Amino acid sequence: MKIWKSFSSDHSDKLRIIGKFKTSKDAQDAAIAFNELLDCKSKFIDDPDYPYSEAFREIMDKHKVYLNPSAGEDFNYLYPMHPEKNKIIVETDDFAIQAVSQIFNRYGAKIEIYSRHNYPD
Repeated sequence: MKIWKSFSSDHSDKLRIIGKFKTSKDAQDAAIAFNELLDCKSKFIDDPDYPYSEAFREIMDKHKVYLNPSAGEDFNYLYPMHPEKNKIIVETDDFAIQAVSQIFNRYGAKIEIYSRHNYPD
């Protein structure tokens, strides 16, 4: 007789992240910086200390956005941002939000994060 034990959990975080910026220009600039980083085709190189490609670093320098090396992987789970006046709303099913919070912080946003499981609307 075999006894099998298994553990499971729901890895779907279903988060909503709202960045409220002082001006609509700040929201637009944050979205532009994020979307350019997201669209960069050669994001990573094989360097555990600083894994960003030269193209990715140039975009960070251009926007004065400096992400922790661990934040780079977040871009694999996120979609383009679209500002709505002075606000950006990001919905994600993953808890990889460091890049979003760092960019929102760089542009002076007040950040609200909550579970869409508990607060669907």
